[in-house]
Amino acid sequence: MIDKSELRRALRLMCRCFTADVAAISARAVMEKVQALPCFEVARRIVLYHSLPDELPTTEMLNEWSADKLVLLPRVVGDKMDIVAFHAGELATGSFNIQEPTGNEIITDFAATDVAIIPGVAFDRHGNRLGRGKGYYDRFLSHFPGIKIGICADFRLVDTVPAEAHDVKMDYVITPSTTIINNDCNKRH
Repeated sequence: MIDKSELRRALRLMCRCFTADVAAISARAVMEKVQALPCFEVARRIVLYHSLPDELPTTEMLNEWSADKLVLLPRVVGDKMDIVAFHAGELATGSFNIQEPTGNEIITDFAATDVAIIPGVAFDRHGNRLGRGKGYYDRFLSHFPGIKIGICADFRLVDTVPAEAHDVKMDYVITPSTTIINNDCNKRH
C-alpha cells in the first residue's frame, strides 16, 4: 500500500493539470451537490474553509452561504486551529498564506454547528481523509459532533487512503461527479 507521503507527492504532481477554470467549474458542481443535501438545507451554522490554490475554490460558497447561515472559518494559531465566525470584510492573510477571519468570535462549543465542509489532499470511498500532515483538522474533527462533508476534485478521490486509529471519517465525500455516503458514520447522527 502507498504511504501518506507518497500519495501526497503523487497528487501534487496531478494537481499541475488542474487549471483555474476546471477548478471553478468543479467547485460550482460540488457546491450544488452540498446545497442539495438535507443536512445542509436545514443547517444554521456551518464550518467552511478558505481554499488554497490547489483546492476547490470556496469563495463563491463563502459569499453565498454566509447570506443566510453563520459561516465559521478556521484560523491557525500556533499548533492549533481556532474556529472563528466569519463576517464580510473580516479576512486577512494568515498562517500558510491562507485567508483567515480576523474577528474575535471564537467558537468552542460545536453542539449547535450542524455541518463542517472539510478539505483534503485525498479522500477514499470509505470516508477516509488525507490531510496535509499537520493534524489541524484531525484535532478539530475529533471534537466535532456534526456532519462532516469532505469535498475535492475528482482526481483526489482515490482507492485507498492510509488511515490510522485517530483519523476521523467523513459522513459524505463529494466530488463534481460522485457523492459518497458513509453509512457507518450516518448511523451516529
